[in-house]
Amino acid sequence: MRRPSSSQTCSTEFLSGENAFTASQNSTKLVVAELVVVVVVFAELVVAVVVVVVVVVVVAELVEVVVVVVVRVVVII
Repeated sequence: MRRPSSSQTCSTEFLSGENAFTASQNSTKLVVAELVVVVVVFAELVVAVVVVVVVVVVVAELVEVVVVVVVRVVVII
């Protein structure tokens, strides 16, 4: 089995100066990106719940209309 080259292994050296600042910025960007993803997923879940509620209400209204029509037809007959 091949050993990974030195560029492929994890470096444990301390980042100093500009490299540390860049690493910190990248880390912050990753955290912000992950938070955005979480917010978007929760927003999609809220939209899905609202859609389900709307569908249930519409179906309930349709069932009510059908029941009223059936009752009126039965009463007329």
